[in-house]
Amino acid sequence: MRKNTIEEILKEFANDHNIDLGVLESFTQGVTSRIEKYGVDKFNSLTYAQRVIVINAAVESYFLWAEKYYSDLENNVDGAFDRLLNDVYEVVKKDKH
Repeated sequence: MRKNTIEEILKEFANDHNIDLGVLESFTQGVTSRIEKYGVDKFNSLTYAQRVIVINAAVESYFLWAEKYYSDLENNVDGAFDRLLNDVYEVVKKDKH
């Protein structure tokens, strides 16, 4: 069965490879946003080989960002974990009212 939307393709891929769909969506959004910053028109004007290079760079950039983000949370760098915890408490408090 052919999938017609990115969402359907992502859901099938996540299911087939036992990957959390939220993680896969975050990854996809991260890579896409990096390509958008590069410039969609500029990206579309590249050759296939050049697009692959840009996509690889966007994937690498995303993973480096994610590694730093979670490391900062784990080590509470500049209060990163404390801020996240406070944000969660605020959302829970709002949901209770």
